[in-house]
Formats: sequence, structure tokens, C-alpha cells
Amino acid sequence: MYPCPVKYKLDIFYIQFLLAKELTQINKLIILDIDLRIRTDLKELYEYFHQFSSGEVVAMAKEWVFLQFLAESYESMNPQSQLGHAGPFQNLNSGIVLMDLEKLREQKARGEDVLSAENAKRLAQKYKYAGCSDQEFYFVLRYEDPHKVYLLPCVYNYMESAGYFNSDKSYGMCRGKPKINHLTGEKAVSEQLFPTIYKYNNLFKLSNWCWNKTWAHCY
Repeated sequence: MYPCPVKYKLDIFYIQFLLAKELTQINKLIILDIDLRIRTDLKELYEYFHQFSSGEVVAMAKEWVFLQFLAESYESMNPQSQLGHAGPFQNLNSGIVLMDLEKLREQKARGEDVLSAENAKRLAQKYKYAGCSDQEFYFVLRYEDPHKVYLLPCVYNYMESAGYFNSDKSYGMCRGKPKINHLTGEKAVSEQLFPTIYKYNNLFKLSNWCWNKTWAHCY
């Protein structure tokens, strides 16, 4: 069993499942991690709410870290499974999350509470998934029902450092200029490649791939 880091016991990783109930005056919500460098108008993200199908309630972009091994228990019993493989059913990353709270409330009123603890437990047991946090729930939810989770373009959660050590490079492939850089994974790469600059990057929020003498591709 994959050992989950202690931080994933914190409430902050699960509080979003209560937002539709508690924030009754808010219909649509964009949740952003703090380690982001925004290169575009966030209105672009909001416009993706209008592309949701009638059943989609959440939007996220793909995970760039190769985590397919977390689905090995399910795959051992279902050899044809695509759960966690590179492509439409690879892991998701919750650095950027769009939530349609109004639609979630409407679905719950009809008896379909997709973000309930009971549904999370059911999916975890069904897929025997060894994940640790909120993004793993959305990942298996999308595999169970692709019409619940909208897949954002990878340029809105651009995590080149996260895929640096991947054996399967297709997992972190993203064609397009980044609109939001997500600095997750920077520490592992930066401490090796740019230890001095890494110490000060909390001020600049620059991807380590921008640390070169031309800087042209960063702006």
C-alpha cells in the first residue's frame, strides 16, 4: 500500500466537498493553489463553465506525475483497465479546480450526491485505489462516470517540473504555451539543478525552466 504523506490528513484537502452545502449564495467557484504563476486573464477559466455538459460539475487538468502504480491493485484484477494510464483516464491534479456549486446542489436534490462521503468510500472500495487526497477522488469519479468531470486543457495547469522524473514522458506531454504555471515538483528538480535560485523563488514564482540567460520563453 502506498504510504500517504501526513499532510493529506489535514481538513483543507477535503473541505471542498462541503462547499456546495455551505456557500449557498455562490453558484460557481474557482479554487487555485498558491504555487501558481498566472499568465492569463482568469476570466478564460471561468468561460469553461459554459462548456460543461449537463452532468459535469467539476473541471480539472491532468496530473503530470506518473502515478499509474496507484491503480495496480485494480488493474491486477482488470487487465484491460485504462485507470491511471496516460491519456483520457490518467490522474488529475487539483491545483486548479472549477466547481459548479449550483449544479451540485441540483443533483443532490434529485438524490445524486456525487461528493458525498458515501460515494467516495464506494469508489475507493470499487477501484481499490491507493490515493491520498481530493484529486484522487475526482480521478476515480471521472473513470466511473466521464460525464461528471470536465478535463481542462493542460496549459491551465502547466507542471513541467512535476514530470521531470517520469519514465513515461507522454504522461507529462502538453502542447501549447503555458497559461498557468504550477510549480509543484519544483523542489525536487530545483534543489538539484538550481539550488541557489531555488532559495529565492518564493518571491518570483518562476518555473525553473525560465532560469536561463535569455528568459525569452518565460514572458
